[in-house]
Amino acid sequence: MAKGKKTVHTPEQVQFVKNNCTMTIKGLHKAFCERFDRYDVSMYTLKALRLRNGWKTGRDGKMQDGHEAWNKGISYMPKNGEESRFKKGHVPWSTRDLGSERINGDGYIEIKVHGSDKRGKWVLKHLYIWEQANGKKPDGHAVIFIDNDRQNVEIDNLMLVTRGELCIMNKTGTSRWTGQAKRTAQLIAQTKIRQREITKRK
Repeated sequence: MAKGKKTVHTPEQVQFVKNNCTMTIKGLHKAFCERFDRYDVSMYTLKALRLRNGWKTGRDGKMQDGHEAWNKGISYMPKNGEESRFKKGHVPWSTRDLGSERINGDGYIEIKVHGSDKRGKWVLKHLYIWEQANGKKPDGHAVIFIDNDRQNVEIDNLMLVTRGELCIMNKTGTSRWTGQAKRTAQLIAQTKIRQREITKRK
């Protein structure tokens, strides 16, 4: 049949498709062609006719009650599967010991410490060291690096600031200061915060 040419069905042919709509499309096409000698009609044409008229096939793709899968009871084991399977007590190669370190995507050192399970957890090393020396970090605060080197986690290089102070330091560019100037940057930020509070009370 030429592409784009409309296929014409007689009323008898349409009724035949309707009466046999529950057949598979392949079986319906074969029966249709043999019955009406219409080998110019494709399977897709009959399928489209069935869809346009809403004639259901009675199949929804789901397994029917009582249907058994062809592989029921068959145990699958890939070649060399037994040899490559994890043995009881096996520890994956990617498991790291407590105290192990790594560098995260932001350039901070992370250290593995005791967690809620035996696998442990990864925490920021500079924060861990600061809390070991000073106790838990207060809410609304951050621990920053005096020399701006994220991998220099010596306790003398760590400095506690409030989030508000850090915000001002970042906005003014003073967070890039190093050494004693970093302490000065914090004092400047604290002064700005107090001035802002005084202005609000007026």
